[in-house]
Amino acid sequence: MERGLSPEALERAEIKLRETMLAAGIRGAEDLAREAVTVLDGAVAAQQPDAGEVDRSEAQALGALLGRRLALAGVSPSGALLVIDAIAKHGGLAKHGGLAEDDGVAQLRSVVIEGYASGLRDASVAELEGRICSQVEMLVLSPGLVLVPVPYLDDVDRMSGAMDAVGRALLSRDVKGCVIWAQTVSTQREEAMATGIAALVEHARMVGARVNVVVPDGALRERVAGRLLGPVSMMATLLEALEEQGYSLREGGILRRWLAR
Repeated sequence: MERGLSPEALERAEIKLRETMLAAGIRGAEDLAREAVTVLDGAVAAQQPDAGEVDRSEAQALGALLGRRLALAGVSPSGALLVIDAIAKHGGLAKHGGLAEDDGVAQLRSVVIEGYASGLRDASVAELEGRICSQVEMLVLSPGLVLVPVPYLDDVDRMSGAMDAVGRALLSRDVKGCVIWAQTVSTQREEAMATGIAALVEHARMVGARVNVVVPDGALRERVAGRLLGPVSMMATLLEALEEQGYSLREGGILRRWLAR
């Protein structure tokens, strides 16, 4: 028994899906149609009488991936629904393995929309973090001393890119001291934070700068320390780091009291 559609049926469905997407003005219709027909094939296979849990899980995963791809490709919510309906219509889902309109198509719609929502979130985060990356800079506290606040980023690659940009800026300045300031972050951001700090420490060492790393959270501080090559002065507060760098703040001043918290 065939687990999915025949090659001929898949080819016909792909052509119809591509035409539907092109008519709706969806960009990247050719690639998306190819992915959509894979989802169709998996959905049909999962509804066969001898299908197992692996088949059903694979069909759900394919549907979620298609939804994510639709979101990242900039397809509108109505466009995503159009694609789902086109898969059901042009694939003739109700004719294969009892994939009833009220059951199988609803399941397909559910997993694709879940993937679409996840893709929208990823696209929004990527756009926001892209803006953050472009604005990361070091603050000159005094001649030769800079402060670099580590940005709040989820993505390790974007964090690495942001820190590389700061590293290039360090090379263009006569920096003698560098304080890297990382505030407390959520668990999902810890890996990006540790990666960024480790990269920036190496950049600062390349220019011969004295480096202090400020991480208030003890557990994260230990994790960061484990990622660094060689000894680095790790601090719990920004005040400690600035004082070690020789940057004095007026005793009893508001800023000094705030940094000491």
